[in-house]
Amino acid sequence: SIDTGTPDLLANQSKGVLTLTMNRPQARNALSRSMITAMQRLLTEAEFDPAVRCIVLTGSGNAFCAGSDVKSMAA
Repeated sequence: SIDTGTPDLLANQSKGVLTLTMNRPQARNALSRSMITAMQRLLTEAEFDPAVRCIVLTGSGNAFCAGSDVKSMAA
């Protein structure tokens, strides 16, 4: 398990596979600001990490990703 700095994004690396799980099932995994920031950091780190050979992006619950969280944009 990798500390992403937010409960909105879970990360795990095993045997060359980095798995990023969007973890906002109540919002159909809509992208929050903290999720985007964490994902950007982890993907940048993975780009230069020779131990990462594959990246899997998935969502928790019944949806992959509903897109950006428009409710937070309105605020």
